[in-house]
Amino acid sequence: MKIRVVYDNREFEGGFETGWGFSCLIESKGKYLLFDTGDSGEKLLKNLNKTCVDLNKIEAVTISHDHWDHTGGLDLFLKENRNAKVYIPYNFSKGIKEMVKDSNHSYETVGVNRKELIPDVFSTPVFARFMRPKEQGLVLIGSKGLALITGCAHPNILFMVKEVKRIFYKDVKFILGGFHLHLYPSFRVREIIKNLFKEGVEYFAPAHCTGDRAISIFEKECGSGFIKVGSGKEIEWR
Repeated sequence: MKIRVVYDNREFEGGFETGWGFSCLIESKGKYLLFDTGDSGEKLLKNLNKTCVDLNKIEAVTISHDHWDHTGGLDLFLKENRNAKVYIPYNFSKGIKEMVKDSNHSYETVGVNRKELIPDVFSTPVFARFMRPKEQGLVLIGSKGLALITGCAHPNILFMVKEVKRIFYKDVKFILGGFHLHLYPSFRVREIIKNLFKEGVEYFAPAHCTGDRAISIFEKECGSGFIKVGSGKEIEWR
């Protein structure tokens, strides 16, 4: 499986647009899925075109949670891609649901149970914790174990890792995406990293709302398990 970060606050490969938000393109067994759409459709489409993947070969799109920096590019993407099925979590706003309906794309409500969207790639149930925003993750099943991709990890990245382990009966070995740690004090970030290691996570690719300071802590604490990401980064998961 291949993961290509196509939207992030930071640039990894020259020529890719950046913006506040997150999006990645997943390829598994010849099938393509788009996870999240950043905050700008124009920038998203420019970056997708740089991957040399025909937009109309992307046959599925799903969104982690109903925030503008993850849904912002969806409308324009659906105007340019006429084939993708849209998987929308049940708790999304009426406005987003109506926009998807009006696009005339096939769509399905998800988020109650895990759901296979393309081969070996699953949406999780929508996770809710305390008063934090509800959010689903994306799970890739490989021979090394599970990869978990998060938009912002609002329910807490450690909580989401534990829940994915419980639901899929396998260890999460790789985490990628926004971890929403930009306001956390340094000692709490280190504590979370320590507990992620205890849960079996081996590879860490913090992005988006993780925050620059927290990302630098991941780089220091995770050693060879740290993966630097940004717009344009490609990762292979087996």
